[in-house]
Amino acid sequence: MAIKLTLNNLLIFITSVSPLIITLFLILSSVFHGDLKAIFFLLPLIILQFLIIIGKRAWQTERTVGDYQVKTHMLPTHDICSIFELPFQGHKVNPKSFSMSLNGSFWGYTIAYILASIMSVGGGGGGYPFLIFISLLGAADLIFRKVTRCEGTRMSLVNIGIGLAVGGLIGFMMIAIIYPGMGLDGTNTYFTFEPPQQKCKVINNKFKCVKKRKI
Repeated sequence: MAIKLTLNNLLIFITSVSPLIITLFLILSSVFHGDLKAIFFLLPLIILQFLIIIGKRAWQTERTVGDYQVKTHMLPTHDICSIFELPFQGHKVNPKSFSMSLNGSFWGYTIAYILASIMSVGGGGGGYPFLIFISLLGAADLIFRKVTRCEGTRMSLVNIGIGLAVGGLIGFMMIAIIYPGMGLDGTNTYFTFEPPQQKCKVINNKFKCVKKRKI
């Protein structure tokens, strides 16, 4: 059934798909520039999200209903809470007990990853408008999920808060500790300069070279 085109429905739709929009933007940016930044961004995020889904499955008891394995006391989420049905029923949330927020971990990781990338070059690579944008979008998404009880009822703030903290810690560690420890330079992260690439232009018959900014 099609969604009625109203401002409220449009805002709900954008909020619901915002993690997918940001992820696709970063992937396409990497593809257009011919670099591997998206891989370095996505790999830890995929592992983190998978571990959370596995943790949800292990945390909950199970019972067989028809041909499906369903978590006992789990709250089935509707379309605005989860666009896709995740493996192991990971899109379902226990309404009364701890269940780390997948969206919270996504926004925590993404915001911390971009912030740490910007800070790694002292802000010289730009990126602050994008950081503000995703921070506002993430806040809108998480507030929406809290209000609509997509993250449960009694433990919703805890679920979101821990997801943000865990995701943020991992995102920051990847840029500040793990990737530098692997010998990777700033060319593999977003909003950093690439020293080997310089763009020269003639000014008053003199050559002036400036560093080329890349997302």
